[in-house]
Amino acid sequence: MLQNCEITNSNHYEYTTNSLYLSAEDIPADQSHAEQIRDLLNKKSLEQPKVLMIEDSQFDMVLIKSLVEEYFPLTLIDHAPTRVDGLRLLKCEQYDMILLDLYLPDSVSLQDIQDFRDLAPETPLFIFTSMYTTATQKAAKEYGANGIVSKEELNRSTFDSIVKNAVDNVVNA
Repeated sequence: MLQNCEITNSNHYEYTTNSLYLSAEDIPADQSHAEQIRDLLNKKSLEQPKVLMIEDSQFDMVLIKSLVEEYFPLTLIDHAPTRVDGLRLLKCEQYDMILLDLYLPDSVSLQDIQDFRDLAPETPLFIFTSMYTTATQKAAKEYGANGIVSKEELNRSTFDSIVKNAVDNVVNA
């Protein structure tokens, strides 16, 4: 439990309710990678998802949180404002989804994706970035992200379409 994790981040909240943890084994092997991720994030399969959001911008954090909660009303969201705080939380908890902002103040560039992937190889990991380029898209795929999307899309889309576009961006990279 969190009491053993030495977490000092005041933005982290401990929840007493359990979420439903899913892995790639829950999806038939004959589906494409993109279909597997979409099925893992299907509303019917996640009754109360637990999400780790690593985001330094308070505005973007509130916007992403509202999009996620609109799609999954019972979502439990742990927020980390830095890479180090996010890695600490991931070492202590299991999540159904990771939402990672690239280029955090303590970022190690695209290596951040690999660091989170190493700790949670089966957890869907989605990148939200304001510095979206074709090179970033390809690098996100190489480092193991399941999806990447520009933060500009957050203002004009629903969470399910953002996830679909994020997965398609990685698949087509």
